[in-house]
Amino acid sequence: VRRRSVGSVIDELKGYRKRYGINSVHFYDDTFTLDEGWVMEFAERYGKEIGLPFYCLVRPDHVNERMIEALRKAGCVSMGMGIESGNDHVRNQVLKRNMSNEQILEAARIIKEQGIRLVTFNMFGFPGEDPDQMLDTMRINLDMRPDSLFTFIFYPFPGTDAFRMAEEQGCIDDKSREMIMNGEGGFQRESVLDHPYKDIAYNMKVILPLLNKMPRSTHDYFLEKWVFKNHSNPLISILRLVSLPFYSSWESWERAREQVSMFKVRFTS
Repeated sequence: VRRRSVGSVIDELKGYRKRYGINSVHFYDDTFTLDEGWVMEFAERYGKEIGLPFYCLVRPDHVNERMIEALRKAGCVSMGMGIESGNDHVRNQVLKRNMSNEQILEAARIIKEQGIRLVTFNMFGFPGEDPDQMLDTMRINLDMRPDSLFTFIFYPFPGTDAFRMAEEQGCIDDKSREMIMNGEGGFQRESVLDHPYKDIAYNMKVILPLLNKMPRSTHDYFLEKWVFKNHSNPLISILRLVSLPFYSSWESWERAREQVSMFKVRFTS
């Protein structure tokens, strides 16, 4: 891993603040808390020299109370954490993420106790994944109750181990192969794979952001019945639209502002 010096990052942010008047910062380093020494130095300097609210991404197995407290004091208001699957086998044997449910739940506890918004990232429809394994992903989120979450459908990028696994399990036929090679489909749509549980995976992808905000008394019905039913396309489309604010309200607002700014530049220049 090549990591820039703290001074380099701080100087760049000072330039952005002076030139563009930025009022918040998104760090898209997938493992922002990988190096504890770097994080502690960054937190001290950022809090004193920048002081803007910021968002960063963390791995559950690189979270501890000392670091998260330091980042909160520096101005961190929101953290994104990749779970991908709540099933130990899928997460560690298929995705090679090498972390336990206990580590995920403990990281979530630390982040939320510091008053930082928690956003999780989740995926459904992996090759060989069955409904019970998918339900594990729903349950671990409902146990953590993140402030918001993102859900995706697995998409097999050519050249990856996951792509080869999908081939070996017969999930990629001639039609899906052509779609993938042409860049068609994506992780926000129904699976391009010939997956026996693709409809269930999509139901879970759509309903989990909403279910996370619903009373616990409703969870059993959706986990035991709703996700296993065939639903009309209009209903699923409506639920997708309704769930958008629950992915990440802060990010949704920032993305909307970004698109408006791009629109203005495009039509006024």
